[in-house]
Amino acid sequence: VFFLRLVFLSPWLEDWDSVQFSLALHEFDILKHQPHPPGYPLYILMGRALSYFIKSDIKILTFLSALCGSISILITYLFTKKMFNKKVALFSAIILSVLPVHWVLSEIAISNIPGLFFLTLLAYISYRDLTGKSNKTLLGFISGITLGVRTTDAPIVIGILLLSAIKKRQIKYLIYLSVGILFGVSIWFIPLIFNTGFDNFRNANTEISRYVIW
Repeated sequence: VFFLRLVFLSPWLEDWDSVQFSLALHEFDILKHQPHPPGYPLYILMGRALSYFIKSDIKILTFLSALCGSISILITYLFTKKMFNKKVALFSAIILSVLPVHWVLSEIAISNIPGLFFLTLLAYISYRDLTGKSNKTLLGFISGITLGVRTTDAPIVIGILLLSAIKKRQIKYLIYLSVGILFGVSIWFIPLIFNTGFDNFRNANTEISRYVIW
């Protein structure tokens, strides 16, 4: 699956969001919309890590999509295997690997598929947490990291966490979960505030906040 996605990587920046992501690889500044608010700090950080090995902005961002898209299929296999069995897991992975929207988004310089990778990982860890040995701190930490990749995925993250909290109904569980979330968010939010300034960050995110609430 990864090889097939590498073969068909897009040779250009897909849209204006992709242009902003490309600019942010060189100068991260949400006030200049590099990228646009709320910032996607961990997505850009992953891209910068790849820049040590890949020199083209387009190849960096499309390679990141292809890599995250392929690993999300592996996680889907592990997830459905735990829920059902190997046959169902294999069938699910095959369907996802050839699903047009997944394939196309895995070829372009956009943050959707890296965000999906972390959401899939979060859902898998949440299910393991509910059906086996609890690892609430890790669940919270991955939740915080996921928000640093695509903050606009917050409603999905909150939904997964609420489901876990309702199932467990334990104060101790909620405390460990909250500590994990705080740690995961702090990794990207504190540097983002230092880079942008709190007032500037608040003003820049006013519009996106209205959109998310709506």
